[in-house]
Amino acid sequence: MRINVICIATAIALSFSSAAAAADCSALSIRTAKSEIKAALRAANFRGREISFVMAGADGDLARLRWQDLNTRGQTCGIDPVRAHVLRCTAQRLPWLLQQTTKPPDSATSVSAWGKNQLSVREAIFFGKFQGCLTAAKNALFR
Repeated sequence: MRINVICIATAIALSFSSAAAAADCSALSIRTAKSEIKAALRAANFRGREISFVMAGADGDLARLRWQDLNTRGQTCGIDPVRAHVLRCTAQRLPWLLQQTTKPPDSATSVSAWGKNQLSVREAIFFGKFQGCLTAAKNALFR
């Protein structure tokens, strides 16, 4: 429950920060953003299989974002910088969210996503944060 409340609150707050960040988004590199998020995951003690799982899920969701669906602001940025913004948003806020949980990071949750029935607490926190950042980007940069 606490994870859901944190994710909803950050999704609302991020809709404002995503719009502000859109002004300089064309400078964002997808390669750099992927490196940043992988470093954040390693720093947060994600295991190799967890990193592979969440990155595959995030990559799949990001791949479904289409240039044709961008609004004028989003088209100014380009689709790859928008994707990079979602990853960077997730990476920058993940450590704080992981510190807020009182459950063991390896314990199973009732959250299911990306074809997996029970995410670990770590994976669920990543999923919630990623979805919040993705939603904020969609609200700010897509039609």
